[in-house]
This record gives sequence, structure tokens and C-alpha cells, in this order.
Amino acid sequence: RGIFAEREARKLKTITNIVEKIGAADVFDAWMYHESDAVQGLTQAFGEREVLDACTRVLDSVRGPLKTILHELVQLYVLKKLEDDLAWFICEGIVSPDVASAVPDKVRELCARVAGVWETVIAAFDIPQSIARAPIAGDWAGYNAVDNQGEVWGVHF
Repeated sequence: RGIFAEREARKLKTITNIVEKIGAADVFDAWMYHESDAVQGLTQAFGEREVLDACTRVLDSVRGPLKTILHELVQLYVLKKLEDDLAWFICEGIVSPDVASAVPDKVRELCARVAGVWETVIAAFDIPQSIARAPIAGDWAGYNAVDNQGEVWGVHF
């Protein structure tokens, strides 16, 4: 959680500095036309940290095998989000290049472990099978027999 909170704090500081520099009257134009990447980066950092906090609260409230599976899913979420923004974390000195180099392999390792229990996870979240599988994963020949333009309504695979 610490590195996600740190990223959010640094991105908030960047936005705060921008607002202080340009003045309140020009904030909208600056945010919309000049600093939208910084604003979006902050909102993404905030959202990802909030999701992690919610996951931590859930992990603190469960026991047994469910906790093990959820812990791996949360680890995968954290490492994937770290991987997605790894260049920023390295440039900011939050993650060392040595640690960063291990992240992609750890993500793939966790994906392989979670893949082994995917049916349990789908059932636990009560996700209907109709949306849990991509049609192409079933009868891929049938899926590709027609130009369905990616739509699957009314077609059974």
C-alpha cells in the first residue's frame, strides 16, 4: 500500500504546484488543455489506492481458504498495477531497477496460480458463465465462421 500512497501523494503535489503557479482563475483551462495527463494520473493513482484499501479491509475480515485465494488476487492486482506504471515508479526512485525487473515474472507466476482456481473465483463472485468466458475460447472455429464484428448477441458458440 505504501508505494501506492506515495505515488498518489507525489501526483497530488504536482497538481498542487500547478494550481499554485497558474492561479485559481485559470485552473479549468490548465487542467483541460495543458495538464490533463497529470490530472488523469492523479485520479488513477487515487482510484488504485482506494481499491487496494478496500481489498485490504476485505482480507482483514475473512479466514481460511477464501483468504488465501483473495490474497493471491490482491497480490496480482497490486503487481499488475505496479507493472503498468513501472517506469514512473523507477524514475521517481520508489522502486529500484533490480526490484522492477522481477515484477513481470511475478505477475505471470501469480496469473498461472490464479488460473488454476478460476472456476472457484467465478463461482464465489456469482459471475454468470455467459459472461465469464469469451466466446472465442469455446468454439473458435464457429466464432470466426462469420463476420460478427465482435458481437455475440443471438449467436451461440
